[in-house]
Amino acid sequence: MVAVLGGTLFPVLIRETYAYQFDLLNNGATAAMALIILAISIAATFFILRVPQGATI
Repeated sequence: MVAVLGGTLFPVLIRETYAYQFDLLNNGATAAMALIILAISIAATFFILRVPQGATI
């Protein structure tokens, strides 16, 4: 979806990670990008799944 809206000129983090791993063969940069993607995913998950104040589970 992001690639469709942004086109090929808009750098997407996942596409850049793939390029660093398989085109440039740079394992260190790929690992750092993977950790950034993981942190963004965890933060987005906590933001989306947060329990409103006063709600009971």
